[in-house]
Amino acid sequence: MKKIFFALVLLLGSIVMMPLYCQTIAIPPSNYDDPDAGTELNPFLISNLANLRWLAETSAYWGTTERPYYYSQTADIDATETAEWNNNSGFYSIGNFRGHYDGNNFEIRGLTGRHRGCLFQRIYNSTLQNIRLTDTLQNKGSSGGGLVNEAWESMIFNCWVTGNIILFSTNASVNPAGGIVGRANRTHISNCYSNIVFRIEGGTYSLGSIVGPLNNSTLVNSYSTISPVIILNYSYDPAREDVTYLSLVGGVTGITSVQYCYFTSNVSLINYDNFYRNGLISLRGHQNFFWDVEATEIDEIMMFTNNLNQYVPPEDSLSLRGFTTVQMKQASTYINDGWDFSDVWAINPQFNNGYPFLRSMYPEVEHDPSTDVSEAEEIHTNLISVLHGNYPNPFNPTTVINYSLSKADYISITVYNIKGQLVKKLLNERKESGRHTIIWDGSDTDGKKMGSGIYFYQLKTTDFTAVKKMILLK
Repeated sequence: MKKIFFALVLLLGSIVMMPLYCQTIAIPPSNYDDPDAGTELNPFLISNLANLRWLAETSAYWGTTERPYYYSQTADIDATETAEWNNNSGFYSIGNFRGHYDGNNFEIRGLTGRHRGCLFQRIYNSTLQNIRLTDTLQNKGSSGGGLVNEAWESMIFNCWVTGNIILFSTNASVNPAGGIVGRANRTHISNCYSNIVFRIEGGTYSLGSIVGPLNNSTLVNSYSTISPVIILNYSYDPAREDVTYLSLVGGVTGITSVQYCYFTSNVSLINYDNFYRNGLISLRGHQNFFWDVEATEIDEIMMFTNNLNQYVPPEDSLSLRGFTTVQMKQASTYINDGWDFSDVWAINPQFNNGYPFLRSMYPEVEHDPSTDVSEAEEIHTNLISVLHGNYPNPFNPTTVINYSLSKADYISITVYNIKGQLVKKLLNERKESGRHTIIWDGSDTDGKKMGSGIYFYQLKTTDFTAVKKMILLK
């Protein structure tokens, strides 16, 4: 009987301890012993969760400025067990990374990140590309990003993140958080997608569903879909005048350049009144940032001065625009303002709820050309002429001006400076009906290159005149 009793005790003990012993252990990549492993021509191969854990726990292979390491993911990785790692606090994200990680569009599913950043804490002079994180969870960090918490002088492109980020902080400083990147410093982010649900359980944040603060950085050709922001259990002491309790919540927040991005995030807040809630909170350098006014219930843009305490009106209401849901699902809405629907963007009514998607992420999905020109625009274009937006804008040194003519006519296109003085007459001749383009090289009538500033271009026909603004930025 005693033998049976002890056998049962051992059996039960082994069952209880099984999760501890069954956790994936860190194993180096299969090509770890190659003499040239970790180089651009022979990157370390990340094939499974064991390899990913090895990278996270082996700081010697995070790279240095002199010796960056290269990594290539070769298969989908199921990381759901990371929720039980480190006493249920999750995966220790990769810190102070200086290298290059190519996810090759393979998935990392169910990763639970501990504290700051689900996969990476900080990256420097690095490249992250083709990474797909799905069903991620960052658990109670004071700041955070779905892919990386902080990026310095790096490039991030063709990455997507879906999941949840829980934030908690007791300090009074403004903490960064973003769906892809928490804070970007001198970093270029492009062709990225975020669908993150934020839960803020305490603290002060500058938060965006794509990226948090953009410091001397750029965000281009990226988007965020339905991702509510929930503020819970937040309280502050109004008697403390030395503390600024401020929360910036929106599609993106930034300080530098946001171009060709959109969002459809419906921001909802609970138990919190002291916040600024807008589609874009940023300071300068915006071009063609669109949002769905019906899905977001946001009908204006908010911008702030450098100390983030004074509201200023948008610099260019033509570049920061809210559209209806129907308009947001028509490629013509974007094409008319210079978005690239040849190589970068596409729309298919049967995919992504009809909103634009990035071709690089879904090469197998065909673009529906019927959305290129809406029925209303077809009728409109046939009736009157249209001056479209120039591309790129801001620009240096050249930009393309697009316009449509409802009939053959004698026209002129003229550039003026901000004082209304003539800079250059680009065109003065008869043109046939239809769409046309003309290039301005940034020079005046005498061929002298103009300096940085705001310029206006005017289209004039016998019965139509229109003016739009462009920015030369050197």
